[in-house]
Amino acid sequence: MDYIGGISNFNYNPIKEYNNALNSSHALNAPVGTGDISKADRTVGTNTASFDDILTQETEKGQGNTDMDNFMSKMGGAFSDGLNSVNNDAVYADKTQEILASGGDISAHEVMIAAEKSNLSLQMALQIRNKLVNAYSEINNMQV
Repeated sequence: MDYIGGISNFNYNPIKEYNNALNSSHALNAPVGTGDISKADRTVGTNTASFDDILTQETEKGQGNTDMDNFMSKMGGAFSDGLNSVNNDAVYADKTQEILASGGDISAHEVMIAAEKSNLSLQMALQIRNKLVNAYSEINNMQV
């Protein structure tokens, strides 16, 4: 399978990307010829470094412009836009209720429609979250 679920723009193979990341990472390699493990863990080359420094260096190595980076940035943007839309609907519904309560020029129908639209968008966001949590749980429970 060269793409995910019918999205043909993404030529992404998660197994291949994972294997490439593992092969290029040297974070799990033990230093050769040193007897003191705690001393060996702190050295990278000739400089002494903490675990955070090593982790930062390893993650910066892998931050290229890959298909996974593109996929994740597009998915992150889609989730961000969706949550912003849910928030905007809730804010609009609250404002219409305030206008109606203060005697402003707005119909009760418009207030009810805004409230229902806000409720439906929130329910949809909750269902998407539930599906994502279920998918994450299934992936975590897979045995390799």
